[in-house]
Amino acid sequence: MKKLTLGLIILFLVIFICGCASENKETVKDIKIAQLQQEVSELESKAAMQQEEILSMRGEIQAFDEEIEFWGWGVQRFANKLDRTSPEKVAAIYAQTLMNSGDYPKNGALQYGLLSENCKKEMLDTYRSLGWGSRGSSPWVQDYKITKKSEIDGKSVIITLSMTWKTSADNGIPGDTILHMTQNNDGNWEITKIL
Repeated sequence: MKKLTLGLIILFLVIFICGCASENKETVKDIKIAQLQQEVSELESKAAMQQEEILSMRGEIQAFDEEIEFWGWGVQRFANKLDRTSPEKVAAIYAQTLMNSGDYPKNGALQYGLLSENCKKEMLDTYRSLGWGSRGSSPWVQDYKITKKSEIDGKSVIITLSMTWKTSADNGIPGDTILHMTQNNDGNWEITKIL
Protein backbone atom coordinates (compact mmCIF):
# COMPACT_ATOMS: atom_id res chain seq x y z
CA MET A 1 0.00 0.00 0.00
CA LYS A 2 2.88 2.28 0.73
CA LYS A 3 4.06 1.75 -2.83
CA LEU A 4 0.62 2.59 -4.16
CA THR A 5 0.43 5.71 -2.02
CA LEU A 6 3.93 6.72 -3.01
CA GLY A 7 3.02 6.07 -6.67
CA LEU A 8 -0.12 8.18 -6.35
CA ILE A 9 1.83 10.98 -4.70
CA ILE A 10 4.43 10.88 -7.47
CA LEU A 11 1.68 10.79 -10.09
CA PHE A 12 -0.05 13.70 -8.41
CA LEU A 13 3.24 15.67 -8.29
CA VAL A 14 3.95 14.94 -11.95
CA ILE A 15 0.46 16.05 -12.94
CA PHE A 16 0.76 19.11 -10.71
CA ILE A 17 4.20 20.08 -12.10
CA CYS A 18 3.08 19.49 -15.67
CA GLY A 19 -0.03 21.53 -15.03
CA CYS A 20 2.03 24.37 -13.56
CA ALA A 21 4.49 24.20 -16.42
CA SER A 22 1.62 24.22 -18.86
CA GLU A 23 0.06 27.18 -17.06
CA ASN A 24 3.45 28.88 -17.03
CA LYS A 25 3.80 28.29 -20.77
CA GLU A 26 0.31 29.68 -21.33
CA THR A 27 1.07 32.73 -19.15
CA VAL A 28 4.36 33.40 -20.95
CA LYS A 29 2.60 32.91 -24.27
CA ASP A 30 -0.19 35.33 -23.24
CA ILE A 31 2.35 37.94 -22.09
CA LYS A 32 4.32 37.63 -25.31
CA ILE A 33 1.14 37.96 -27.41
CA ALA A 34 0.11 41.05 -25.40
CA GLN A 35 3.56 42.58 -25.94
CA LEU A 36 3.45 41.90 -29.66
CA GLN A 37 -0.07 43.35 -29.90
CA GLN A 38 1.16 46.47 -28.08
CA GLU A 39 4.10 46.81 -30.49
CA VAL A 40 1.80 46.39 -33.48
CA SER A 41 -0.56 49.01 -32.06
CA GLU A 42 2.34 51.45 -31.56
CA LEU A 43 3.62 50.83 -35.09
CA GLU A 44 0.14 51.35 -36.52
CA SER A 45 -0.15 54.59 -34.56
CA LYS A 46 3.24 55.80 -35.86
CA ALA A 47 2.26 54.80 -39.39
CA ALA A 48 -0.98 56.77 -39.09
CA MET A 49 0.93 59.83 -37.86
CA GLN A 50 3.43 59.46 -40.72
CA GLN A 51 0.56 59.13 -43.17
CA GLU A 52 -0.92 62.37 -41.79
CA GLU A 53 2.48 64.04 -42.18
CA ILE A 54 2.72 62.81 -45.75
CA LEU A 55 -0.76 64.12 -46.54
CA SER A 56 0.12 67.46 -44.95
CA MET A 57 3.31 67.70 -47.00
CA ARG A 58 1.42 66.81 -50.16
CA GLY A 59 -1.03 69.60 -49.35
CA GLU A 60 1.84 72.07 -48.91
CA ILE A 61 3.39 70.96 -52.19
CA GLN A 62 0.08 71.35 -53.99
CA ALA A 63 -0.46 74.82 -52.48
CA PHE A 64 3.07 75.80 -53.52
CA ASP A 65 2.47 74.48 -57.05
CA GLU A 66 -0.81 76.38 -57.25
CA GLU A 67 0.90 79.57 -56.06
CA ILE A 68 3.64 79.18 -58.65
CA GLU A 69 1.10 78.43 -61.35
CA PHE A 70 -1.00 81.45 -60.34
CA TRP A 71 1.91 83.85 -60.22
CA GLY A 72 3.71 82.32 -63.15
CA TRP A 73 0.66 82.28 -65.39
CA GLY A 74 -0.60 85.73 -64.43
CA VAL A 75 2.77 87.44 -64.43
CA GLN A 76 3.95 85.77 -67.61
CA ARG A 77 0.70 86.61 -69.33
CA PHE A 78 1.17 90.26 -68.35
CA ALA A 79 4.88 90.22 -69.26
CA ASN A 80 4.04 88.73 -72.64
CA LYS A 81 1.90 91.80 -73.40
CA LEU A 82 4.85 94.14 -72.82
CA ASP A 83 7.06 95.23 -75.67
CA ARG A 84 10.08 92.94 -75.28
CA THR A 85 11.22 93.18 -78.89
CA SER A 86 14.63 94.64 -78.00
CA PRO A 87 17.06 94.19 -75.13
CA GLU A 88 16.93 97.95 -74.48
CA LYS A 89 13.16 97.78 -73.94
CA VAL A 90 13.51 94.85 -71.52
CA ALA A 91 16.28 96.69 -69.64
CA ALA A 92 14.10 99.80 -69.35
CA ILE A 93 11.15 97.78 -67.99
CA TYR A 94 13.47 96.06 -65.52
CA ALA A 95 14.84 99.40 -64.28
CA GLN A 96 11.31 100.81 -63.95
CA THR A 97 10.34 97.88 -61.70
CA LEU A 98 12.97 99.15 -59.24
CA MET A 99 11.54 102.70 -59.09
CA ASN A 100 9.06 104.02 -56.53
CA SER A 101 6.93 105.61 -59.24
CA GLY A 102 6.26 105.19 -62.92
CA ASP A 103 4.58 102.42 -64.87
CA TYR A 104 5.84 99.42 -62.84
CA PRO A 105 6.87 100.65 -59.35
CA LYS A 106 8.61 98.09 -57.13
CA ASN A 107 7.18 95.20 -59.10
CA GLY A 108 9.16 92.03 -58.43
CA ALA A 109 6.47 89.89 -60.01
CA LEU A 110 6.94 91.72 -63.31
CA GLN A 111 10.72 91.38 -62.99
CA TYR A 112 10.17 87.64 -62.58
CA GLY A 113 8.11 87.63 -65.79
CA LEU A 114 11.07 89.13 -67.69
CA LEU A 115 13.37 86.24 -66.72
CA SER A 116 14.26 83.14 -68.71
CA GLU A 117 13.01 79.79 -67.38
CA ASN A 118 16.41 78.87 -65.89
CA CYS A 119 16.78 82.27 -64.25
CA LYS A 120 13.25 81.96 -62.82
CA LYS A 121 14.20 78.67 -61.17
CA GLU A 122 17.29 80.27 -59.63
CA MET A 123 15.48 83.41 -58.44
CA LEU A 124 12.12 82.00 -57.32
CA ASP A 125 12.94 81.83 -53.61
CA THR A 126 14.25 85.40 -53.66
CA TYR A 127 11.06 86.79 -55.19
CA ARG A 128 8.87 84.72 -52.87
CA SER A 129 10.81 85.98 -49.81
CA LEU A 130 10.19 89.56 -50.95
CA GLY A 131 6.46 88.90 -51.31
CA TRP A 132 6.81 89.43 -55.06
CA GLY A 133 7.85 93.01 -54.43
CA SER A 134 11.19 94.48 -55.37
CA ARG A 135 13.84 94.87 -52.66
CA GLY A 136 11.53 96.42 -50.07
CA SER A 137 10.64 100.10 -49.94
CA SER A 138 14.22 101.35 -49.79
CA PRO A 139 16.43 101.85 -51.67
CA TRP A 140 14.77 102.59 -54.98
CA VAL A 141 16.01 103.65 -58.38
CA GLN A 142 15.68 107.39 -58.94
CA ASP A 143 16.89 107.34 -62.56
CA TYR A 144 18.69 105.03 -64.96
CA LYS A 145 20.31 104.89 -68.37
CA ILE A 146 21.81 102.20 -70.55
CA THR A 147 25.53 102.90 -70.62
CA LYS A 148 26.83 99.87 -72.46
CA LYS A 149 25.56 97.18 -74.80
CA SER A 150 27.81 94.29 -75.83
CA GLU A 151 26.59 91.83 -78.41
CA ILE A 152 27.80 88.30 -77.82
CA ASP A 153 26.11 86.92 -80.92
CA GLY A 154 22.95 87.70 -82.85
CA LYS A 155 20.73 86.38 -80.04
CA SER A 156 22.71 87.26 -76.87
CA VAL A 157 23.69 90.61 -75.39
CA ILE A 158 24.97 92.12 -72.16
CA ILE A 159 23.52 95.47 -71.11
CA THR A 160 24.90 97.69 -68.38
CA LEU A 161 22.31 99.82 -66.60
CA SER A 162 23.75 102.77 -64.68
CA MET A 163 21.27 103.65 -61.97
CA THR A 164 21.04 106.18 -59.19
CA TRP A 165 19.79 104.53 -56.02
CA LYS A 166 18.02 106.72 -53.50
CA THR A 167 16.92 106.31 -49.89
CA SER A 168 15.12 108.69 -47.57
CA ALA A 169 18.49 109.43 -45.94
CA ASP A 170 20.60 110.32 -49.01
CA ASN A 171 20.38 112.04 -52.38
CA GLY A 172 21.53 109.16 -54.52
CA ILE A 173 24.14 106.48 -54.83
CA PRO A 174 25.30 105.48 -58.31
CA GLY A 175 25.47 101.80 -59.17
CA ASP A 176 25.56 99.53 -62.18
CA THR A 177 23.47 96.45 -62.86
CA ILE A 178 24.50 94.09 -65.62
CA LEU A 179 21.81 92.15 -67.46
CA HIS A 180 22.63 89.16 -69.64
CA MET A 181 19.84 88.62 -72.19
CA THR A 182 18.93 86.24 -74.97
CA GLN A 183 16.33 86.36 -77.68
CA ASN A 184 13.89 83.47 -77.36
CA ASN A 185 12.17 81.57 -80.18
CA ASP A 186 9.24 83.98 -80.42
CA GLY A 187 11.61 86.91 -81.03
CA ASN A 188 11.23 88.47 -77.57
CA TRP A 189 14.15 89.14 -75.25
CA GLU A 190 14.50 87.72 -71.74
CA ILE A 191 16.95 88.17 -68.89
CA THR A 192 19.18 85.14 -68.30
CA LYS A 193 21.40 86.57 -65.57
CA ILE A 194 21.49 89.65 -63.33
CA LEU A 195 24.80 90.87 -61.92
